[in-house]
Amino acid sequence: MVPAVVPAACRPEAVAAVATGVCIGPVGVAVTTLVAGALLHAPAAATCGLAGLIAAVPVSQLADSAPLGEWRWGTGRVGYCAAVGAATAVAGHRLGWSLVLPPAWVTVVAGAALAVVDVRVQRLPFRLTATIAATACLALLVGAASTGRYRPVGIAAVCGLTAGAVLLAVALATGGQLGLGDVALAAALATYLGGAGFVPALMGVGCGFLIAAGALAAPARHAAAEPRRRRRLPLGPALLGGWYATAVLHSP
Repeated sequence: MVPAVVPAACRPEAVAAVATGVCIGPVGVAVTTLVAGALLHAPAAATCGLAGLIAAVPVSQLADSAPLGEWRWGTGRVGYCAAVGAATAVAGHRLGWSLVLPPAWVTVVAGAALAVVDVRVQRLPFRLTATIAATACLALLVGAASTGRYRPVGIAAVCGLTAGAVLLAVALATGGQLGLGDVALAAALATYLGGAGFVPALMGVGCGFLIAAGALAAPARHAAAEPRRRRRLPLGPALLGGWYATAVLHSP
């Protein structure tokens, strides 16, 4: 008698994973969608886009319930969810089912929430930044353990520590124009990019500062009209934009 072949989606472990994800909530469902897509070899772009769309709103609420809790459903919130879904879909298309895709997906979803919070209240919740750093480090360690090559882990650590030290010095020298959240985010993103070498890390952080410099150009025209007003430029969205351009759009 030939044993019946059980599809991957109907296996007990897959069913248990789906049930666990549903119990956890929308974020768990999104992560389960990624796992199921990888097991079933579904198109990475569609799977990542759908998972990003599911996770967009709850992750934004986890970022900071105070400012985002009043963000009612409307054009802005729908556009935000659509943008996160599109950005994760592009990441899935560019990176494919590889070891770098999970941390990239996490960085896009968490980074979108960080960008919104930074623009609205000019701060970067550490728990989301720590999540980005943790997933990047985990992917680096898993890759090193599977290949036996630990040099990328060391390079990533050097890049992260260097970026953090440089931005911390800048933050102390500028008297609060740069926050500790910006320092932590730059270190996390440099650690992620450092897994591919020193050049990508330098490109990503440098591109972020170029975006920030461009964003500063327009408000600088009105500086003379409001000499007493001192407003810190949100650096988080620029750093995340530089990371995305380097890690996703510039990926081979």
